[in-house]
Amino acid sequence: MLASGGKLQYFNGETLETIADSPNATSVYVRSGRVLVTDENNLICSGVGDETNWTEDTNDDSSSKFIEIGYKDGGKLLGMVNLTSDVLFIKDNRMLYRLSGEFPNWSVNEVSRNVEARSRLGICSIADSVFILGRNEVQNVQTTNAYGDMKPTNIATLIMTEVQTLPANTLLRFIPPLQQIWCVAGKNVLMFDIVRQSWFKRQFNSPVLDVIPVGNEVLIIKSDRVSKLDVWSFSDADEPLHWAWQGQRLLSFNDYFLKRTQVSFTPMDRRLSRGQVRVGAVTVNLPAIEEETSRRRFLTTKGVTIYKNSEPIYANPQPIFNRPTILVESRNVYRSKYLDIIGMGTAGGIIFNAIILTVAEV
Repeated sequence: MLASGGKLQYFNGETLETIADSPNATSVYVRSGRVLVTDENNLICSGVGDETNWTEDTNDDSSSKFIEIGYKDGGKLLGMVNLTSDVLFIKDNRMLYRLSGEFPNWSVNEVSRNVEARSRLGICSIADSVFILGRNEVQNVQTTNAYGDMKPTNIATLIMTEVQTLPANTLLRFIPPLQQIWCVAGKNVLMFDIVRQSWFKRQFNSPVLDVIPVGNEVLIIKSDRVSKLDVWSFSDADEPLHWAWQGQRLLSFNDYFLKRTQVSFTPMDRRLSRGQVRVGAVTVNLPAIEEETSRRRFLTTKGVTIYKNSEPIYANPQPIFNRPTILVESRNVYRSKYLDIIGMGTAGGIIFNAIILTVAEV
């Protein structure tokens, strides 16, 4: 079922059909044998087991029914989300409502008066959690025993500037294979990692229109192509991808005296180029394996013992080789009251193992 602001549509396997008698709808899903849709103010339910029946009959409980969400509160409905036994309604005046039960024993209760929603595209549900993108925040609403009295949690307090720069039509998508929520908005995609409870930014080389999970695959939809996300690919639109990170600033009451900087990293392939780590004004370049020089030190990560290992090699996913760990060192004399640690580069995957500084306060 498709709700795009006009009459409901559905795909029958060959053509896209329109339900002529259905109301204009901005959101839709199926619940308890009925098709539920919303307009600007109401929840409208189809007849039981019949998506074409939208005629209300007060003498027939199985006929079409409707209920107004937030009577005269001055807001318009942006969307609805299914939360197991309840339905959560999001309005454009920062109000949230919860529908409990089924007709005729249903009730609508107010959940919150302070959850801002940017648009109907900025709503994403995961099991019993709902993520709502606002102009200055990203709220997480979770189902609890005290659901009616709970306060939504803002999970974007540390990235307010990045959230504010997102366009009004930013799309929120849950990607199950990655356990991430993507804020799709052009080339720069904000990602919230549910496992790590952290935010990341992924920069593509051309604008992203949508991202769709299909099984264990993740498809990136663009205006001129459909790409598959590959953990071993470090290019996009035939150009190398850029990466960057920034560590916590180190502050001193006196001056930091930086004498030596060591960076330990493991390249994922041989195509790493123009990678570097900066500590204050000191730059440590990260060359690729193919550019080996006499000044570079190679280490070896510990692998699985092969000697007297009776486990068959065939159908065994465990590799019998180790990736090299490279240690790059810079000896220098640098003084500053603070040290910013920044990494940046293009192409190639890289794992940073450690950044070791030899410093003294002077």
